[in-house]
Amino acid sequence: MMWKIYKDDGQDLSFAISCLYYDAINMNEFNQWIEEVIRTTKIEDIPDYIFSLLENQDIYNIYNIIGFVPDGYLDSNKKDALFGIALLRGTKPYDMNVSENYALALLKENPEILKIFHRIFPLISLQQLG
Repeated sequence: MMWKIYKDDGQDLSFAISCLYYDAINMNEFNQWIEEVIRTTKIEDIPDYIFSLLENQDIYNIYNIIGFVPDGYLDSNKKDALFGIALLRGTKPYDMNVSENYALALLKENPEILKIFHRIFPLISLQQLG
């Protein structure tokens, strides 16, 4: 798989970071994704910051490590749908700014979010949406 983890093409990196910030994944799962990126990418194609992210355990230090904010392609509703993934995984995000029902409804209305999640984190299973 060609990962989009670069400054000029960072959609996968942006999505993974957003999942972390919205509690859809935890830091351990983020690090497992980084390991998968390293395992499946030619060594010469991996930016140094990817290796540095493995050593980081501070969610708020990620952008300092990579040196840029990857272009996000998720609007606010799609980001809030990530809260729905967190809820499906049994996590109640501390700083969730929408209701649980609304987050789950946004996830249902934006099925591409689940598709991207499954592509980037294939080993994480979710309950089916009702």
